[in-house]
Amino acid sequence: MRDVDLKNGVVAGPVSATSGPVEEFGADGGTQGYSEAKPGGTFIKIGVGVLRKPNDSKYDHYYRYEIADPGKWTVKKARTGSGLRSK
Repeated sequence: MRDVDLKNGVVAGPVSATSGPVEEFGADGGTQGYSEAKPGGTFIKIGVGVLRKPNDSKYDHYYRYEIADPGKWTVKKARTGSGLRSK
């Protein structure tokens, strides 16, 4: 399923912009190193982490790439500001 399923009403697909960031960053979907990565190798996707490239196909922003390293996220409560930080 891509963005919507119109047969059963409007239902967001699992990788739809309606269930995540509306835009990806850049023409290659915000990836850094996808073109250079060999199958089984890794590349970076902004806001997601380090993903694994499964084969030699072109980058597909609808494909659910394996997350090799999501990074470390911490949340700190504060009186002002969001307190959300990534390391």
